[in-house]
Amino acid sequence: MEAALTAGGLAGLGPWILLDRNLKRVVLGIGVLGNAINLGVLTAGQAEEEPGSGGRREPPS
Repeated sequence: MEAALTAGGLAGLGPWILLDRNLKRVVLGIGVLGNAINLGVLTAGQAEEEPGSGGRREPPS
């Protein structure tokens, strides 16, 4: 849950920094936006644990 909030915050912060006229801030905004995209992809790919399994997942049969 925290990773999704962080990705959302970075995704909002990246374009805001990117729209500045200063070249350093434009480059920083691109970097922040790239990190937001990577974190969003990693967060979306996480498997949810089954209730009562203690975090263990059964292998596919």
